[in-house]
Amino acid sequence: MPGRVPNRTTGSLGIVADLAPGETRDFEFVLAWSFPNRPNCWWPASPPAPGKPQTIRNHYATIWPDAWAAGAHLLRELPRLEAATRAFHDVLFTSTLDPAIVEAVSATLAVVRSTTCFRIEGGWFLGWEGSWDEEGSCYGTCTHVWSYAHSVAWLFPELERNARRIEYTLEVDAKGSQPIRSQRIFGLEATEGKGLEFAHPAVDG
Repeated sequence: MPGRVPNRTTGSLGIVADLAPGETRDFEFVLAWSFPNRPNCWWPASPPAPGKPQTIRNHYATIWPDAWAAGAHLLRELPRLEAATRAFHDVLFTSTLDPAIVEAVSATLAVVRSTTCFRIEGGWFLGWEGSWDEEGSCYGTCTHVWSYAHSVAWLFPELERNARRIEYTLEVDAKGSQPIRSQRIFGLEATEGKGLEFAHPAVDG
């Protein structure tokens, strides 16, 4: 939350090697992590429905069992991933698009790779409206933000279709009303718990 002082735990990482006079060498470090589980809710104050598990697995934990496996995958695939990333960068920033459009596209793409977006087991793609230093801000892949965002739709259409399936096949109620924020994906009903009051649809969603 705004105003909080983050925990400033620090550390260091080094490597030992002998170099001859004038010799140079490159050393490559891979930083990998694995946090397989997350609370099965949008807010800690909103526990899952009775009978639902307290935690749910992150999607990446179903692909890589630990940080070592994730790091090993990165090392194997790094040449391909880096080449594709640089090719995309070069195409975007050397295009004939207006510079204002290039800036808007590149700036909003950063959100997709930030803590604002995440996937849970089953591959479901979800997003906050933004992120505080220590938690997400405004839950629910809310329709009045994500339903007219374009970056995911154009660059990662599988994720976009995934988010729309949540909205249209899971969240729409029997009367055809689509709530402003997705909740049933976590086993939560609009009438349950603190923080789940946004069951109404959004006109701009």
